[in-house]
Amino acid sequence: MKLNNIKAAFFDMDGTIVSFTTHKISERDIAAMNKLREKGIMVFISSGREKSNIMKVLDNTLEVDGFVGMNGNLNVIGEEIVSEHFMEEEDVRFIVDAANRLGFALSLFTREGVILNKVDDKVHAVHDHVEVPIPRIASLDELDLSKIYQMNSYTTKDFDEEHLIPYMKNSVFKRWNDDFADINSIKTSKLVGINEIIHKLGIDIKDTISFGDSENDLEMIKGTGASVAMANAMPIIKEAATYITKDCDESGAAHFIENYLL
Repeated sequence: MKLNNIKAAFFDMDGTIVSFTTHKISERDIAAMNKLREKGIMVFISSGREKSNIMKVLDNTLEVDGFVGMNGNLNVIGEEIVSEHFMEEEDVRFIVDAANRLGFALSLFTREGVILNKVDDKVHAVHDHVEVPIPRIASLDELDLSKIYQMNSYTTKDFDEEHLIPYMKNSVFKRWNDDFADINSIKTSKLVGINEIIHKLGIDIKDTISFGDSENDLEMIKGTGASVAMANAMPIIKEAATYITKDCDESGAAHFIENYLL
């Protein structure tokens, strides 16, 4: 059955359209997503990545109408910033202090780019896995901690639950890797960013679709009009999605687009 009402589609990147094997978007996925735009369906990237890393992966091979960046904290249509959100400074200061005391690697997403406090084995493993450059190394104490979009801790779930989560009441930890967590304000998510973008465009949420695979996609998968989980998605995402498509490495996004949207 074709979905004829869709006006905007939102795609997670890593594990959804960007392969963990090739670190690229397949030609089939690119062609299918470009055909969506030709049909009049707006295409947005919805990612935990910041803008420069999003654009590096797109590499002028895929045209998009904008993006939900940093898990909904920087939301853009074309070149226009529609909305931006910062974390509670109290939580940011706590985790920066914890990183100093406990010695774990921590990155902060700022308007000027991503800043990392140190490089260790977990940092190398995570960045090799997604083939994203290691951020610039600098002291986190010198940053404006009132203007932080999101943070990444290179820590395990058990470590977070013992040392961090109980003390950060305004933040949420989400994972796609055992040694890495996205940390965001509890008030924001990819779905918040999507709602702000479609409000600007005059599109109803029932006329949207999202594609995802991991924890930071959950609100988006639950909240858009239709949603698609990859075959490689976490069980919680598959349970919440309207549809399940093929694996990311099998161009599952393109498979769904070709059969249900074009």
